[in-house]
Amino acid sequence: MKKKLISLFMVAACVLPMFAATAVFQRKCPAKLDLTFANSITFYPVITYAPKNGNTFDKEQNDLGKKFISALSEFQKKDGKFVIVNGKADIAIQVSFKSFDVKDSGVTIETKDSSGKSVAVKDEWNRQISALMEVMILKTADNSVLATEEYKFFGVTSNPTAKAMLMSPEKIVEDQISSFTYQIAGLIFDTPYNQAVTILETKSKDKTVKEKMKSAKKMLSGKGLDYAGAEAIYKEIYESTDDPAAGYNYAIMLQVRKDFDNAEALIKKFAEQEPKNKTYKKALEDIAKDRAETEIFKSRNQ
Repeated sequence: MKKKLISLFMVAACVLPMFAATAVFQRKCPAKLDLTFANSITFYPVITYAPKNGNTFDKEQNDLGKKFISALSEFQKKDGKFVIVNGKADIAIQVSFKSFDVKDSGVTIETKDSSGKSVAVKDEWNRQISALMEVMILKTADNSVLATEEYKFFGVTSNPTAKAMLMSPEKIVEDQISSFTYQIAGLIFDTPYNQAVTILETKSKDKTVKEKMKSAKKMLSGKGLDYAGAEAIYKEIYESTDDPAAGYNYAIMLQVRKDFDNAEALIKKFAEQEPKNKTYKKALEDIAKDRAETEIFKSRNQ
């Protein structure tokens, strides 16, 4: 019985990829804050706080804040929405470390040979970092707070490690900075991302249909992306043969160029025919999300 199950699984694993592939197109997730009034952005000095217990790490905190700000600055430069200025700006970002604690623990053991001579040292040390970082987005005209986000994080140098080899507190927390940067960018910048979509392959035995579907699929990968060309092929096949895979792919291409009404209508038709098909369900959910994002951009540009 077990062998039969394994065989069925292997067959499924081999067959499924024959009928579906993945294409990617770029979308933008709209910023959570509407900052269309702003043309410039500045970064206030990083505020640091000494932890209640243990050593203070003001310099490390300040350096980390600067690295976070620098990373965010680079992120927005790619997006090109704001101009960064050193002085007065429409909005400002301020980073604060509410806590920044470092705890070292471990033991250094000397081992000796039969004559009592020290021959080796075994170090087993841990360094644990815990911190709370707060990011504030401010409207500089009246210093009103537009948003506040807090991020707790924890890092540790793995054991066994010699104490002299423990990673610096700055380096441990620095590893977290890129994720914080992206999260804050999602608040204030329109963030580009790659949307993966399922592309269906035809089950038709018609060689001409198969060849045309293959050529359309090639247009959706590599450097020479041609969504319009793929759309034309899928449309022609669907209208002449009523092939459901071509019709579905045609709908996806309609979505890419923001023709949501026709894309949704087509996929709903296929979903009604196959109500248990998860591919159609996911496509409808994605179209709804894409439509909502697009409406936000439209409202901001009016």
